Amino acid sequence: MKNRYHDNVKRPAFDPAITELLNEDAMNGGSGKPMVVAVENVDGVVYRTIVCDGLQEYLHCVQALAGMGLEDVLKEQLYGDAGVDSRFVVTPAALSTLQAPSTPNTLFDDVEAAASSLAELSETERDSVVCSRVGQGVFRDKLVSYWEECAVTGLRYTPLLRASHVKPWSVSDNRERLDVFNGLLLAPQYDAAFDAGLISFEDTGRIILSPAFSRDHSFLLHITDKARLNPKRIADEHRPYLRHHREHVFIESNRAQVQRWSG
Repeated sequence: MKNRYHDNVKRPAFDPAITELLNEDAMNGGSGKPMVVAVENVDGVVYRTIVCDGLQEYLHCVQALAGMGLEDVLKEQLYGDAGVDSRFVVTPAALSTLQAPSTPNTLFDDVEAAASSLAELSETERDSVVCSRVGQGVFRDKLVSYWEECAVTGLRYTPLLRASHVKPWSVSDNRERLDVFNGLLLAPQYDAAFDAGLISFEDTGRIILSPAFSRDHSFLLHITDKARLNPKRIADEHRPYLRHHREHVFIESNRAQVQRWSG
């Protein structure tokens, strides 16, 4: 696999993440026709071209880029375009996760609402629980240690992965808020869809797509009904939390979506 950066074109902040992903389980050498992948920066200009030695390297490359949320605009073209087999662009959805995200105010609303139960804890315990709500501290460390990668996609670039509670933080007790089995380490698009109730998981790890989740949107986010949690990591302790998510968070119909989001 050979990389070429285009002169005088700005490299995006997420470029090191691409390099790290491509270096993971990278194919050394290969055979077959070289295949070319172009990557655009946030301004819509190709800043990097990747030449893959054959189909295996090419698949490794495009899967890594798609896992970051970038979109291949040539995926429907069998022979590519202008000597390029795939051209990955930054979508608005991907941009919100690849750039430094701000923390939603709802996180702090949850902490304030839980003040009475937090008051029962020692200062150290309280700090750990609060940090678990904003994706930092003990809870996140536990999930990184347990899953090691995105529980669905296998993405191993830790800075992009989100510590996601299965049973929402706001309705969990203090033990559940720090329980590693009440958490999934997820790529940004899966975390957002899971938190919104647009996807859930069976006890076996098989994904469930909500009827309220447009298939056009799920396709663009590379979320399909073939996805599943890593079966080697699912334990019996996960199942009560997964059941709660299916019964209380997952949106089972378009009507339920309208009712929930209209207040």
